[in-house]
Amino acid sequence: MLQLTARCPSVNNVCKAAYYHVRALRHIHRCMLVDDAKVVATALVSLRLYYRNSILSGTSQSHLNKLQRVQNAVACTVITTSKHEHITPVLAELHLLPVAARIDFKIAIITFNLLIAEQRSTYVNCSSCINRRNRLGQAVTTY
Repeated sequence: MLQLTARCPSVNNVCKAAYYHVRALRHIHRCMLVDDAKVVATALVSLRLYYRNSILSGTSQSHLNKLQRVQNAVACTVITTSKHEHITPVLAELHLLPVAARIDFKIAIITFNLLIAEQRSTYVNCSSCINRRNRLGQAVTTY
């Protein structure tokens, strides 16, 4: 497991870049429809938060809080709520999971896909056993 120090440059850089895009989105938000703002926010900010975030499993709560604050800022910008309002309904409206739950969900998806791939490879190995006939007409099992 990757051990992250108290000052993780990866988390800090992600937050810094995401806040830059949030500020840019605030400038153009008035000229956009809410649906368009959701798409832009997802493209610019949310993908930065979710890209390779499964390595943050087991990290400190302070790192998760930093990422959660970025996600909250994105939600407040898109839906135009104040930062003092409760954020859970806004996240639900945007269909966003909290950062810690998103990391757990991503690890569950990766685990599921690995298990399915293992089952497929087992199935392929079993189905590669084919009965064929040689030139003399005798049954030959190939693997």
